[in-house]
Amino acid sequence: MSGPLNPRIPSIPVKRSPRPARPWAAWYNSGGGTDSRPGHQSGPRGGFVFRHPEQFIYLAVALLASLTIHEAAHAFVAHALGDSTAKNLGRLSLNPLRHLDPLGTIFLVVMAFSGVGIGWAKPVPVNPYNLRIGAKSGMAVVALAGPMSNMVLAAALFVFAQSTPFASGSLLLNLVQAGFLVNVSLAAFNLIPVPPLDGFSVLLGILPNAPAYSLARLAPYGPAMLLLLIVFPGLLSTILNPLRNFVASIVTFGAF
Repeated sequence: MSGPLNPRIPSIPVKRSPRPARPWAAWYNSGGGTDSRPGHQSGPRGGFVFRHPEQFIYLAVALLASLTIHEAAHAFVAHALGDSTAKNLGRLSLNPLRHLDPLGTIFLVVMAFSGVGIGWAKPVPVNPYNLRIGAKSGMAVVALAGPMSNMVLAAALFVFAQSTPFASGSLLLNLVQAGFLVNVSLAAFNLIPVPPLDGFSVLLGILPNAPAYSLARLAPYGPAMLLLLIVFPGLLSTILNPLRNFVASIVTFGAF
């Protein structure tokens, strides 16, 4: 599942070329940034797609690649731990078509026109009882693989940005910027401990059995809880922003 993008992440220094590169994420802050009204900080301003179609394309490409890697990471770790369900269904793949959910993709495009980047991919099927380290711990590790893949990719893009000279406004620079923002946002959003997000499975794996089983009873109500967060963006920002800053500080090695 993808989360709202927040260009408020501090600027990342990039290696300067003869033509100075714009500050990291400046392309997004200048005209395509977040709505500054109270309670509306979690998505691009309305009309973003119409006013900045080229930036929407950068974000769409980055999101497609990042969601594919995220879901493939779930499948790869599940297979490594002994469950071949995802592999048998063709999900152990970097082909985006294997992971895209038609409804989630349409929803993402429609919501982008209103300035909110919300959508989802197909959940990776996992049989927890096939996992060698146990169902509870195994599902936590499989769940954590998704956000971790996004963090690794964000860190790689950060290192690439610092070591590569960019011309101001170059296509590659815009793609790297978009990729960084998307992967930080995806990792942070999916670490929120609300079902069906990955953070919920990770939390269940950390907790002792008794409280974990009690908390697991909330799973059927997860979609309603998640919808509540989306409907009230101020509440979502309160939860998401600290997580996003935490993720950004890790993947930039403390630069944030």
